[in-house]
Amino acid sequence: MDIDRLPLPRENKTIWALFHEESPRNTPIFMHEKALNLFNFSSTFNKNSDVPIPLYHLESLDAVTTTRYFVNTSIKNSILNEISPIVFFQSNCYTFTGRDEYVTTLMKYIKVDSYGLCLHNKDIDLPTLSKNPLVDDELMNVLAKYKFMIAIENAACIDYVTEKFWRAIELGVVPIYYGSPLIRDWLPNNKSAILLEDFPTPKLLSQYLRYLLQNNSAYEEYLEHKTLGIISNRKLSDEISAREYDKTLLIT
Repeated sequence: MDIDRLPLPRENKTIWALFHEESPRNTPIFMHEKALNLFNFSSTFNKNSDVPIPLYHLESLDAVTTTRYFVNTSIKNSILNEISPIVFFQSNCYTFTGRDEYVTTLMKYIKVDSYGLCLHNKDIDLPTLSKNPLVDDELMNVLAKYKFMIAIENAACIDYVTEKFWRAIELGVVPIYYGSPLIRDWLPNNKSAILLEDFPTPKLLSQYLRYLLQNNSAYEEYLEHKTLGIISNRKLSDEISAREYDKTLLIT
């Protein structure tokens, strides 16, 4: 957002409201209190907003349990000679979290297929890919075949959890996550994601991933929201059920 395009100074009789779901990586102006104070009301991922939207990128609880794209473990295992166990799909290659640098190091220890502009090493042939690939069914079906998906945010903010995490959850691919330090508050179950904070180095992470690749039952502990339709996290269920905002209204 370009503050300079706003009719400054704001007249006292004019009420401004800010709807903002991007991180400081994309809108650094809102890291400054002076810019935020231009607005009377705010609706952002931050819990201190007037209308916080921490789960803006999660459409519903059905998106957590749906098996629309889900590929079972036996099929995923059978195609590991065709694809890598891990997928990385990003085209924003400059981040505050050092995402590309981390993935580059991880690639030294375990195979990763990268379809986006960042660290691109594999092409994707989808002739009918829509203009919005993030919600394209063909692409989702391709990504759903992977066992793990790297979901590292472009910035690490307290309440900032984006579609990178929720896309993996919806597909039934185990997210390898780094970003919000409060991500455990939103996991459908205790073991719904592999968190980088639990592994001091990419090498140690790769060793754990290899263990999961050899142990189907341990791997499937991360997928109970799909295989059993279980969401044990009441905080997640309650937030979705009671949130005061309507996603469709916010988009329009």
